[in-house]
Amino acid sequence: MDNMKKIMIIDDAGFIRVLFREALKREGYEVITCENTYTAYKMIKESEPDLLLLDINLPGGSGIDLLKQLRNEGNNISVIMITAVSIKDTVIEASKYGIKSYLTKPVDINILKERISEALEE
Repeated sequence: MDNMKKIMIIDDAGFIRVLFREALKREGYEVITCENTYTAYKMIKESEPDLLLLDINLPGGSGIDLLKQLRNEGNNISVIMITAVSIKDTVIEASKYGIKSYLTKPVDINILKERISEALEE
């Protein structure tokens, strides 16, 4: 399937990665998972995903730091931020770097699928 969209899930919680991966594979997406910013950065360069599901609080640096680095390099990949706590200032900062959406944990899997579909259509 050459047109299969590739999604990278970057979250330090293993159960979140498994839950999202299985749900998104059933929807026909190719899914890559990662648990920290250092590995995520390398994997993004190698695998060139179409969309990131990016947790804000990660080992090795924040999701926002990773997003800033990608944008500063000219990478305009679609990003949906995921956070355990909706902190207004953090969401505003992430918005400056062109995120498509943000979701607060626990994430409703149906809403996640809708947001992904919307982000990939743009």
